[in-house]
Amino acid sequence: MGKIKILYIIGGENFDNRHRKFLSVIRNLDAGKYEFNIVCSENLLLMDYLKSYDVPVYLLSLPSRISSRYTNLINKLYLGEKFDIVHSFDYISGIYSRLLKKFNPEVMCIHSTESLITIERKGVFTKQIVKSTMQYYSLFTDRMISENDNDKKLAVKNKYIEKLNASVIPASVQVSRFGNLKKNFTLLKDIGLGSENFIIGSAAPFEDNNNQQLIIRAAYYIVKKYPQIRFLFIGDGKNLNNMKEFANTSGILDFCSFVFEKENIEDYYSIMDLFIAPDKWGGSAYTLFEAMASRLPIICSTAAEYSAFSRHKHSLVSFDPEDMDDLFDNIDYYYQHREERDEIAQNAMIEATQYDDSVIFPMVENVYNEVLGG
Repeated sequence: MGKIKILYIIGGENFDNRHRKFLSVIRNLDAGKYEFNIVCSENLLLMDYLKSYDVPVYLLSLPSRISSRYTNLINKLYLGEKFDIVHSFDYISGIYSRLLKKFNPEVMCIHSTESLITIERKGVFTKQIVKSTMQYYSLFTDRMISENDNDKKLAVKNKYIEKLNASVIPASVQVSRFGNLKKNFTLLKDIGLGSENFIIGSAAPFEDNNNQQLIIRAAYYIVKKYPQIRFLFIGDGKNLNNMKEFANTSGILDFCSFVFEKENIEDYYSIMDLFIAPDKWGGSAYTLFEAMASRLPIICSTAAEYSAFSRHKHSLVSFDPEDMDDLFDNIDYYYQHREERDEIAQNAMIEATQYDDSVIFPMVENVYNEVLGG
């Protein structure tokens, strides 16, 4: 029997959780069993990660408005390779993967969704267009994978997929990569910080949902009380320059470091003393699990759907993402109570092992086997 051939399609020029999700899949594939090709945008960090895989990569920045040119290019690739499965990871790539299925019914189409709650937050007109599009392309979807039960329920309720064809597979983390980190003092020095600083970190694209402005608002008051505290923001995105300007006009830019995510992200976790996930809604758990596996105490939004993965005041501390005072009070308290911080961090590391690649990837492989009739 030959190898199972898979075409992965993923968009996005800025590295984010959809790319983490994709990488968590391909790094666990058995090269003796699977053969795959990748269609993706020219994402520099993703390209760095893919250098370690000797596989064909086709750089296509898929437009949001359906283009026959790109549809034909992907279809031509399929006709030359005859993939068994096409697997997509975001709204736009999901359109093109399911168009491929429409024209080639024999290929099995799997779509891993981004957070579906974001659709509910769109304007009425845009929301209706997106919903209608998702409903139409459900006709060409053999399996839809959501990260949590809430997204699965939304998918079924809104007729994005039939219940029998909906799966829940949580985010995963390579625990061995993040566990037992030693503080990288060279990196600390390179970004202008020292061992005397207490570093509060965040890792997320600068998008409206990710709510970094709330951290900066709290930081304004925190550094007045504790001038040795520094804030480290990791990520890129449309709001990055606005957040830098906001920190500048707030008079705390010197207390904030903004860096693009790099392949050695674990080194950045190693220099953090506290991690904040402030998402307003629909948060993905990938960076949360990285921080947990890095043995970091975490202050986490109640609205980010993280409660399914961790317990309040056990492996993380929850706060209201609309309430700056709530965030300030939690930072203030846990800065002063190291023993409680350490206990939460230890519990977080233990819970992260439940979401190790070795636990989660077999769920993905089961979906592959099921859609292929195995």
